[in-house]
Amino acid sequence: MSPRYSICVSDDKSKGETLYLFKDNSIEPQGKKDGIQYGTPVFFYKDGFFSMRDPHDAIIFCNYLNEQEGGAK
Repeated sequence: MSPRYSICVSDDKSKGETLYLFKDNSIEPQGKKDGIQYGTPVFFYKDGFFSMRDPHDAIIFCNYLNEQEGGAK
């Protein structure tokens, strides 16, 4: 069984930062639908996409999310 979440790397070019988001592999990307381009499905918390700046912390958190789902690390 593959893990539900994996790390998705994103660059914030305006700030010159690398951000680590958490891709939800259980959702099939929709692509373009009704004139709207849907992006990669990622973990959403409260009012925004959850991201981290530290790669080590991102790995730990991704493992935590998968443990909560009962998926593989």
